[in-house]
Amino acid sequence: LGQEIQMRVVVAGDRDEEMGRQAVKELFEGSFRPDCIYCAGDGLAMGALMAAQEAGISVPDDLSVIGGNGLGSNLSTDRELTSMCHPIDMLGNRLVSMLLSRVELNGGDVPGVYLPPIFNLGESTSADENAILEELREEEG
Repeated sequence: LGQEIQMRVVVAGDRDEEMGRQAVKELFEGSFRPDCIYCAGDGLAMGALMAAQEAGISVPDDLSVIGGNGLGSNLSTDRELTSMCHPIDMLGNRLVSMLLSRVELNGGDVPGVYLPPIFNLGESTSADENAILEELREEEG
């Protein structure tokens, strides 16, 4: 969607809403203004949404937020979070297949596999971003 990418990593002490809120609040206190925040968990992402709201930043108009585990949150909100999830059944299936291949090869190396992420599209990303994520889902599906 853009021509330039700049990434910052912010470490939160935990994966809950309050830690996400604090981490993003500190990020907003500096001069860096991200247009997207990816969080390692949905709780952190919900906290990022809270921090954006407190700072008067419009989601998804000025900032997109994506959660990273698809597990949802206990925080009640009127906005559905866009989240990346990792289907356990697919991961387990691939893991068992790789393990069986390794046994057949008497412990030999087995090539890794790429499992594309699945996105639950929500209102914390723009319509344009959701369209791109939907295309990725269809290409991999």
